[in-house]
Amino acid sequence: MQRLYEHKLKPHHLFADLKANATHAEAGKLLAEFRSPNAPYHKFAFGNPFPRSYQALCTGAPHYPLAASFEAELAWHTHSFKVFGPEISQFLQQKAQFDNAFMIGDFSAAEYHLTYIEKRSISLWTLDARFLLLEYQKGLESNKEFLSDLNKRGLAPIPTYNRVDCVC
Repeated sequence: MQRLYEHKLKPHHLFADLKANATHAEAGKLLAEFRSPNAPYHKFAFGNPFPRSYQALCTGAPHYPLAASFEAELAWHTHSFKVFGPEISQFLQQKAQFDNAFMIGDFSAAEYHLTYIEKRSISLWTLDARFLLLEYQKGLESNKEFLSDLNKRGLAPIPTYNRVDCVC
């Protein structure tokens, strides 16, 4: 942990090094310390964990190489999940309500829950859910219009190996 403050590398390179070499305990302590969006190095530790727009989704996450082992990679992500546990739990509750409303055909309730989620964070899941809901609510044309609008603004998120890129 002390090497964080002694390291002479740029923050992006420092976090890539820490991800690759930190012990399980160091990773947990480090990520807990930088949980607050105002904390120094927050954006290097987490990127933008809750983007509020498709533009932010496309540009938010730093791209670090995979850790040296599967166990180290899993430990890094496990600590990230623990740090944002309350937000993840709230999302899962709203997602379940969206899923239930959608499955019984209550599209106005599904719209409410999806919009609630989107106000807190945009993700590939919300994008997929928005396409699905538009198609069931208003038909394929509405779905195409939404995609066309994203493309016109250069905001069509395209998932790649371990990050999201935008077609611009």
